Amino acid sequence: MKPQHVDSDSIIDSILDLFAQRGAQEYTGEAVTMSQHMEQSAACAVADGAPDSLVIAALLHDIGHFVGDHPIEALENGIDNTHEEVGASYLEPYFPASVTEPIRLHVAAKRYLCATNDEYFGRLSDASVNSLMVQGGR
Repeated sequence: MKPQHVDSDSIIDSILDLFAQRGAQEYTGEAVTMSQHMEQSAACAVADGAPDSLVIAALLHDIGHFVGDHPIEALENGIDNTHEEVGASYLEPYFPASVTEPIRLHVAAKRYLCATNDEYFGRLSDASVNSLMVQGGR
C-alpha cells in the first residue's frame, strides 16, 4: 500500500496513520513490531542526548517500509527494498535534511559499522545479519 503524496499540513496525520495501519507488523523476524523498533530507536536517541532532528530521524528511519513498493518481507526474501531511500524521499518535502539524510544513510552506516567494528557486527541478530547481506553486506 503506497500512500498518496500529502500536503504539508497533513504530513503528521499521514505518519500517524501509517504507524496505525502498518506499525503492528512483525519487524523482519524480530521479537518486536515495526513501530516498537522505530520507537525504541527514537528512545535510544533521546537517551543519548541527540538533537530533536536526530530523534525524529530515528523514529522515522524505517518509514520507507511503510510507503515503498516492496513490503518489509522483501528483505527476508532476498530483495533489497531500498527503504532508506524511499523513506527519505517521501519525507524530503516536509522535513529538513537534518532529518532526511540520517534516514537516507542509516543502512550505509550499519554497513560501515559492521565492516569496521567486529563487536558491533557480533551484536546483530540473525534477522539483522540477513538484511545486512541483502543490502550489500559488510
